[in-house]
Amino acid sequence: KCTHVGCVVHTYGMNARQYGSIENRHRMFFCLVRSDVHDRLGPMTPPTPTNASQTDMRTMREALLPADSPLITALIDRSSCWKRFRTPAEHEPHHVGPKMEMWCADRRCGAYSIDGLCPTVTSTGVWIWDERIKNSDGTLGAARKLHSKEIHIIVGASNELEFPEGLSEQCKIGMLGKVMNGHCVRALGIAARSYPQITRRPSRLEAKQRTNSTARSTTQDLNSLES
Repeated sequence: KCTHVGCVVHTYGMNARQYGSIENRHRMFFCLVRSDVHDRLGPMTPPTPTNASQTDMRTMREALLPADSPLITALIDRSSCWKRFRTPAEHEPHHVGPKMEMWCADRRCGAYSIDGLCPTVTSTGVWIWDERIKNSDGTLGAARKLHSKEIHIIVGASNELEFPEGLSEQCKIGMLGKVMNGHCVRALGIAARSYPQITRRPSRLEAKQRTNSTARSTTQDLNSLES
């Protein structure tokens, strides 16, 4: 359908973790280029991943608020419903992705290790197993939800993004869970900005003019030889 409105579609499958994000979020992005621009410049160059290897991956730990921050107190769930649940493959040295640590049958959800990537953020938020939190019995570790300030960092939202005063924490999390990952969007923006700057391909009209010019020159050379 896009061809009917004079556009060429470029499709890119991008995982946010490969573009500097702490989030494991795979999405398809569609970029439309005007047909006349596509004729002149050719296909758009895909965004370049910034960290495709395991050693370059970031973890949730670097996005977390201090363990003693009052902002996370209300997000902690100290109930006994959380049980150790580790999928062995997720904790292998070569694994790149989120690492589930605990499972709550009542909530039917898992809590993820802070030393792994964040799973895809949704409008309901993300549970983590924060091993930095100290319990009353002296043990370490408790399940809690990520705070909106932490999710803000994880999804790569702009530092200029501010929520209206009075907006609830759940509303902020819900909004952040629906955004496109900022790292992917910025990578697409860089690719789009550099697109017109590459050595362009001649348009159909220019190619035809060059062909006609070459043909005329050839004819003139042949006439000169005959004379």
